[in-house]
Amino acid sequence: MTEKDRKKLPEKTCLRVSPTDSGRVEEVDFNYKSDWVGRARFYEDSTTQSTSLSDLAGLDEEKWQIVGVDLHAAGCRTHSSDSVYLHVVDLEAARKEGRAPLEPNVDGKIPVVSVLCHDLTLQDIFNNVVDAEFSLRINVLADAELELTGYADRPNQD
Repeated sequence: MTEKDRKKLPEKTCLRVSPTDSGRVEEVDFNYKSDWVGRARFYEDSTTQSTSLSDLAGLDEEKWQIVGVDLHAAGCRTHSSDSVYLHVVDLEAARKEGRAPLEPNVDGKIPVVSVLCHDLTLQDIFNNVVDAEFSLRINVLADAELELTGYADRPNQD
């Protein structure tokens, strides 16, 4: 990958909890050890026919607002079990500081608490959302426009 290609890639996400340094928050660099990059989308069920993410995690919605989710899949060589981290805003702390919960602090950042949900698996999350989609591209083509030229099946479906 050339330097020009690297500059087109998303630099970093806001944060991640390092599995090697119990609870240390670090930025994630997608240029490092990532063959595939992209986006994910979850759509929660607002009809109350399933359990909300806050309820799954046992979070009081009067105190905490979930603003981020990090999912790590079991079975990958670096993860022996599923890990679900929720990044939450402390609503009371924001009010005490005189700012809206999603408003940055004086440092220009939104303070969050990273919550490791020990009893949650990825399947628990997937069972309680209406839709989950992942769209990935090889790293070098992360920002390239693709032109769809046909459809195919494997194995072939006559």
